[in-house]
Amino acid sequence: MYNFLDDIKNIKGIGDEIAKRFHKLNIFTIFDLLYHFPVKYDRFKFIDNFLNLKLGEKVCVNAKVLKIFSRKTKSFKDLIVGHFLMESGDQFVCDWFNQIFIRNNFKSGMEVTICGKFSKTYSGIGFSSPKISFGHQKFLGEKVISIYPETEKLSSHIINKIVLEVLKNVEIPEILNSEILEKEGFPERLSAIKTLHFGDLENLKIATERIKFEELYFFLRDLKERKRKFISFPAKKFLNGEKIFLEFQSSLPFELTNDQKKSTEEILKDLEKDSPMLRMLQGETGSGKTIVGIFSALLAKRNGFKTILICPTSVLANQHFETSKKFLKNFDVKISLVSGEKNECNFFDGKFSEKEISESDFIIGTQALLFDKVDLKNVALILIDEEQKLGVNQRKKLIHDAMKKNGFAPHTLSMTATPIPRTSSLLKFSIYDISFIKEFPKKRKEVKTKVFTKNSREGSIEFLKSKILSGDQAIVVFPLISESEFVQAKSLEVDISEWKKIFKDFKIGFVHGRLKQNEQEQVFEDFRNKKIDILLATTMIEVGVDFPNLTIIWVENSERFGLSTLHQLRGRVGRGEKNGFALFFTESFTGYKKLKFLENIYDGYEIAMKDLKNRGPGDLLGLLQSGVPTFKLADFSDEKLMKKVSSWIEK
Repeated sequence: MYNFLDDIKNIKGIGDEIAKRFHKLNIFTIFDLLYHFPVKYDRFKFIDNFLNLKLGEKVCVNAKVLKIFSRKTKSFKDLIVGHFLMESGDQFVCDWFNQIFIRNNFKSGMEVTICGKFSKTYSGIGFSSPKISFGHQKFLGEKVISIYPETEKLSSHIINKIVLEVLKNVEIPEILNSEILEKEGFPERLSAIKTLHFGDLENLKIATERIKFEELYFFLRDLKERKRKFISFPAKKFLNGEKIFLEFQSSLPFELTNDQKKSTEEILKDLEKDSPMLRMLQGETGSGKTIVGIFSALLAKRNGFKTILICPTSVLANQHFETSKKFLKNFDVKISLVSGEKNECNFFDGKFSEKEISESDFIIGTQALLFDKVDLKNVALILIDEEQKLGVNQRKKLIHDAMKKNGFAPHTLSMTATPIPRTSSLLKFSIYDISFIKEFPKKRKEVKTKVFTKNSREGSIEFLKSKILSGDQAIVVFPLISESEFVQAKSLEVDISEWKKIFKDFKIGFVHGRLKQNEQEQVFEDFRNKKIDILLATTMIEVGVDFPNLTIIWVENSERFGLSTLHQLRGRVGRGEKNGFALFFTESFTGYKKLKFLENIYDGYEIAMKDLKNRGPGDLLGLLQSGVPTFKLADFSDEKLMKKVSSWIEK
């Protein structure tokens, strides 16, 4: 009897070599094997002769091997050719490319079953790369073949055969209670798994629903429990919030938007409690999240506590440092910047040291904050900008170290420009409560978006030249820094010479993650001071770059980026006095159709839902928690099922 958690090598017939092939598919245990579900099912009609058979039909036939041999094609590929005879007297051929094992294992005179699409092949009329198995099989009507994610020397047929062997003799514990099974009409776990592997099409829908429900149920339940445990820790109350907020507002040279005010009110209510705030502030690029975070730091200072703001890049940390100095200049707040190569503060002109950091009220930095000797004593508020760029482990370490130092939990406000579908039931159970800033400041200019193919490139180049001549600046984003033998896409280092040649009358600069921190900062400073007209970059400029004179974002091989990433990139322009332009280039027809969606849609939430369906929930989950499970079937965009799971957890 097999156990669910047994090593894959415990299965009869699986040695080290076959186990290594399974490992390539992330299958290490029997559980992994049984939850390695087919991605599709091919349906084949059984026939005993070719009478009235049309090209393109999917069929299965029993036949005898006449001969199998190999030969080279004109392109020097190994072609395996088989000649077969049916009991009806019909003869046909089959072709397989680079599958020597078929020639070695199937011999003249053998009885076989062949399933495939009837077609004209390289060698004649028959089947191209069909499924072939030993012996004659008997079917009633049709045969269903399960198609799995495969790897070299581990075909769907082999995987299905091994799964069948295991399911004959395995213990699979039921994990959903009987009330859920009865009221939802779900099959038992073993029955659902068998249905999915062997393509019982009649019961496939309910079996799939059961596994999806199971995956979501335990993930969301555990997430809710994790949040409950954390907020049971004590935290410090921040008082007089409304009074201090009015004072802060009156010092600003502009009026806050209604969404900024509403988000601040929600944060104030959290900070008045003696349990830790766990809130995410979501707002698209340029919506004004930073000013809300700066006010929160001021409130902490007025209540006698310190704030830490951690950022994914030194460029973003430096920008927050300058912005915070600007908006807190009328308040007695000591601000420090800690970013590895560059440390400074707003209250001391001498050599910067640990002493100045420890005296600071508001410490802004990169991951250097995790490793430099930053005194976390009295830190009661942690701000995190673009957490998904940092990684959740960094957040956990910072919070844990602050708790260990002080004996209380810090309030946490995570700010992100990655759009989150506000309708998702996942938010109800996420680690965070969530505030949205959807309204833009009135000064934001329009950004026009256009998708181009390579045929439109020449006209786009002339447009770019005209804009630069009128005093504008542009950033060109590449998917790669260096050329790759594995990825067919433009790279910055290869294309820079071409850009310098085409734009020889303009100043070209470049920046990417391999440059040292001080080199990156110098490039951005030169761009800000208009010493560079066109900046070639990677997506490192997706967050933390704010140039009022930047009006054009040009993205090469745009199909290689998610829609939400492209939406954030175009958020870099139109932040000054002029309208912005986002030019997305692609050489892919499929990519062109996907990208056209962005030409008329500017709602980040709608884009996020589209991305969720296109790319899966990875980006969203990266924001919400660590230890993200790789679901086999579940999908967070399935609102109906999410609501069903949510209602059962509430019970």
